[in-house]
Amino acid sequence: MRASLHLVFLAVAASAASAHAEPPARETPTGRIPDPLAIQSDDWTATRTLERNALLKLLYSKRHFPPARAFLRLGKAPDTARHLSLIASDAKLEPHVRLNAIRSLEYFASQHVEDTLFQFVYEKRMGLPYRRAALRALARGFGVKVYFEILPFVRDTDPAMRAAGAMAFAELDDERVRGILETHLANESNIHVRDALEAAIAYRDRQERAPRAPSLPRPTNR
Repeated sequence: MRASLHLVFLAVAASAASAHAEPPARETPTGRIPDPLAIQSDDWTATRTLERNALLKLLYSKRHFPPARAFLRLGKAPDTARHLSLIASDAKLEPHVRLNAIRSLEYFASQHVEDTLFQFVYEKRMGLPYRRAALRALARGFGVKVYFEILPFVRDTDPAMRAAGAMAFAELDDERVRGILETHLANESNIHVRDALEAAIAYRDRQERAPRAPSLPRPTNR
């Protein structure tokens, strides 16, 4: 289940981080994505305070994670996605709020959100938990579209990112995923990464056995 897989995400946080080669900054139709850590709380002066406060109320909840419909009630999808990006980038906010904001971006499958999440993944200053959350949000929000972008993280030089990559990769509904995870498990020596690979394979097995639920339309931010 997704909940058990999420617990393994938290368990690999103790893995030691090592250097990870960063690709060139991604380009969007409108140019480069802004440095995510350059966004400050003052940027909220240009947004609607009521929407911001309503979003923060949802994200501060520790009882359960809000469903997509809770975010869609707050306003137009492009505005909500932008607000979530700002919250995720605001170092003054509590970590669980920022992590929830990143996770929420999976509900908004647009090119801008995809580029923003990749920027989070590649920005080391974001910190491992946020990069890991962004990688998983990409897999859950965009599916097989990001197959080849997520695959390299399964063999990353950083054990913590390899573990994160394995668990994000398991979210992709593709017949190639299980075989690739098994191949990496056979050659992996790091115990934390092996645990993540085993959990990812077990999760993929459960997903393949589960009845197929009808797909729900996702909001766009185009």
